[in-house]
Amino acid sequence: MKTVTRRRFVGVCALAMSVTACLSPTLPPLPPPNEPDVSWVAPGQLRLQGTLSQIRSVSVFAVNNHSGAIGGRVVRNGKYSFVLEAQPGDEIELWYEVGVDVSESLFLEAPSLPEYSDAGSNAESDAGAATGNSGVAPDAGADGATGSP
Repeated sequence: MKTVTRRRFVGVCALAMSVTACLSPTLPPLPPPNEPDVSWVAPGQLRLQGTLSQIRSVSVFAVNNHSGAIGGRVVRNGKYSFVLEAQPGDEIELWYEVGVDVSESLFLEAPSLPEYSDAGSNAESDAGAATGNSGVAPDAGADGATGSP
């Protein structure tokens, strides 16, 4: 009968531990990002803003699954803001990466564009001019009065 030497025993134990380490479950993926604040910068340009609770450097990405446009930012303070090309109704996929770990994706739909009315914008500019908020100094009249009491 062979005797087991200490070196062989330690080798078998190390092999057993490395095999069981490979069989252990992996860590769960990072949770998806929180719902971002979404606003239109201009037609076709959607701003995504949000906060991640990661302390170290984080890369945040978004892809428009309709057009294939990609946007993103590397953030170090947890706050991100970037613009992505999109149209109303486009599906946007948002995720972040910390080192080699990738979060689950958050899917959202690009909102409809706000309605702009020419009549409303003209009325506001007319009202601003009437109240003196146009940013232009009132001109002196023929008598040199500025219109102030």
